[in-house]
Amino acid sequence: MDVGQIECFAKLVNDAGGDFRLGTYPVGGHDAWTKAWREDALWDWMFSKSRKGTSRRPAKKGGAAEPVPISLVSAVCSSSVPGRDAAHGPERVVDGLSSTWYESKTPFYNDDWWLVDFRTPIRGRFTLDSGVSGGTRAKGLFVESSPDGRKWTRVGVFSEKTGSCSFVLRAGTRCLRVRTMASRPQPVCLRGLKVFKDGE
Repeated sequence: MDVGQIECFAKLVNDAGGDFRLGTYPVGGHDAWTKAWREDALWDWMFSKSRKGTSRRPAKKGGAAEPVPISLVSAVCSSSVPGRDAAHGPERVVDGLSSTWYESKTPFYNDDWWLVDFRTPIRGRFTLDSGVSGGTRAKGLFVESSPDGRKWTRVGVFSEKTGSCSFVLRAGTRCLRVRTMASRPQPVCLRGLKVFKDGE
């Protein structure tokens, strides 16, 4: 089954109210399940289901059920700086796996970027997590949003303490872009993106 067939199947499932998810490992051969069973995202997804078709994560003690993120299987990621190797390419930010992430091969300069194109506009609550690269967390990272990939608006700044950037977009966005305003070039590591439907 090629990528086009998988995306077509994902659209059919999601359009029918399903919650199709796909995560792939770029290396490791045939034994993908050993890594997969160690993924929190897999267990969260599996136990978010019910016989009634509800798509919610189980409630934590004393709290309400957590919403399940939107599937980003059809999103296309790119970057002006390639990943450090095949396991750390730009697309690893949206694969839903905690064991894979994007890490730049060389430092980001002010005109460098990481970008995700959702193909169709989406809206809701976005959380993008950065990570530590070379023992330090990148400083001065920010996120821009665009409805068409041409006009950009700054929508959030990464916390240097937590490494996260969260924001809500009420109008649909087609693209998100991460850039740096740091005065010195620095390596960038982006661990994951979660998007929750508006109102959840």
